[in-house]
Amino acid sequence: MDPLPAAGFVATGSRLPVTAVAFLSESVILSANGGLLRIHNTQSEKCVDEATVFEHARIYGILPLRRGEEGPTSRVLVFGSKSWTIVSIRLDSERARVLPVGRIFAVVDWIKAAHWVCADSAGARWLVALAMAHNQVQVCDAETGRVVRTAQCEERSILYAAALAGDTLDDLCVAAGTVFNQVLVWRVAKGLVERRLVGHEGVIFGVNFSSDQSTLASVSDDRTVRLWSLRPEDCLDGRVEPQDTLYGHHARVWQCLILERCIVSASEDGTCRVWQLGDCGWRTVECWRQCKKNVWAVAANPTQTLVVSGGGDGSLQVRPLAKDSRT
Repeated sequence: MDPLPAAGFVATGSRLPVTAVAFLSESVILSANGGLLRIHNTQSEKCVDEATVFEHARIYGILPLRRGEEGPTSRVLVFGSKSWTIVSIRLDSERARVLPVGRIFAVVDWIKAAHWVCADSAGARWLVALAMAHNQVQVCDAETGRVVRTAQCEERSILYAAALAGDTLDDLCVAAGTVFNQVLVWRVAKGLVERRLVGHEGVIFGVNFSSDQSTLASVSDDRTVRLWSLRPEDCLDGRVEPQDTLYGHHARVWQCLILERCIVSASEDGTCRVWQLGDCGWRTVECWRQCKKNVWAVAANPTQTLVVSGGGDGSLQVRPLAKDSRT
């Protein structure tokens, strides 16, 4: 499929690469250029506010807290390099704005992924789980930054990518994309490798859990998207081979999303692809070119009707998901 021309294009006003994106709400997008956090409105296609979060580090992750938030202020977990913080964003009828950035917390290793974890059944206290480059997870109090738990996987592989899933510490699960072309799935409670996902022919650059944690998607230096079943019946001996391998990108693939009815991938070739499962297997139902090289980040809105992607040329592009590729 030939890439479609740009549509729904939103300029960020920066030539720095967009290294992270997220939807704060159905119409509000957060993006990162270097250490700068920007707020965009999809209706006006304008940047409505911005704030410098890190002075000497790029932002590589933006994670809004979507549960237990009441009132006009939302908390957002932001991380990059060896730093993380919680940013508060106020939404009202007229505009969205970033409140003054609080304390920046430092860690000793590169952060590859982060995740909100509920510390109590009432959802009144939150923790931040950080997956590190040497296959370790550090859990911190979201308010004070105090480390409350550290877990080391039994295999101390170097990671290029990671993902975290689970609502509590007891069920917190890690997908660790290693430089040895494998994904290791392990739980923080035990530190033991439960599943070894083998099949990629290059280092792993991105991993993503499905919402029910039954499927994992991974992307790699080998230009593929691979899908893995995490159901117990599909991995009896701990070694898992891919259920499906998706070919189509012409260069390395950096990121992917598993949505309800489709998968979205972003690549070094400057394109994003939307994949859907049909009678003859997975196929590309939409492909668009955003820039000459490197789409670094991709995210979907809560209802999965829009996708935003961030390019290496500093651009944002917002596109509706095709009707046959979403719920």
